[in-house]
Amino acid sequence: MKWAGSLQRIFSLLIGTELIAEKASVEIDGGKKLDNVLGLLFEHAPPENQKTLSVYEVLAPFSTLQDKAPNVFARWFSEEPRIKDAVDLFLGTTRQRSLSTHMELTTLAQALETFHRNVHGGGYMTRKEYRPIEKMIIDSIPQNMDAGISDSIKERLRHAYEFTFRARLEMLLTKFSDELLKSLDVDRGTFPSEVSKARNEFTHWDAETNAPRLSGADLSNLVSKLKAFTRLVLLSHLGVPLGSVVQRMIENKYLYLPEWKKIEHT
Repeated sequence: MKWAGSLQRIFSLLIGTELIAEKASVEIDGGKKLDNVLGLLFEHAPPENQKTLSVYEVLAPFSTLQDKAPNVFARWFSEEPRIKDAVDLFLGTTRQRSLSTHMELTTLAQALETFHRNVHGGGYMTRKEYRPIEKMIIDSIPQNMDAGISDSIKERLRHAYEFTFRARLEMLLTKFSDELLKSLDVDRGTFPSEVSKARNEFTHWDAETNAPRLSGADLSNLVSKLKAFTRLVLLSHLGVPLGSVVQRMIENKYLYLPEWKKIEHT
């Protein structure tokens, strides 16, 4: 069953939508006898009315991978332990029963942050270099400060040397050409701040501030670009040629890069 889950993830990435196993069987002694084949039922079977993708809607069919396919699968099986969490988060936003838009935003942001931390790692300095700075700041906290506030400050300080989410996005963007990003309508200069600001607003929003949050078409379009970008980050890491993938995404925008228009009220 471990292999089934692993193959489900890689095929979902290549196909473009979550692949859900409808049934499976376990063979005993090679399944030489009919009684030695056991059928397994899955609780989360796909909806009966789920639309089947046409061959032209599949993101990375074998015809485009060609001789790169063995390397892509070898790369997947070697990298799965590092990127599994990021892939699972991303696939959670591709299901037919989709999440609400703001939940998709925060989930995709978490997927990219998890990917960068597990694959690229790093920080503004090493943990060893940061430790005396952390100690100096903690030692300056007044002894009579409320314990809740003190603990909150210490928890934030513990990870202060790590790259911010915005910085991680900026680094991931450097892996792609301006031409490719332009095809997704992603602006290298503004995209990280837009995504980071929106993620923070939904994660730490304070109702008392009355500050407007991204909503409607603006939010949906940002999530559309973020999802497309996350796809490319994951597929690129596996060595999938992105030229044909991007072309498929553009040809099937309603699936992979939908765009919403604002309705102007008069």
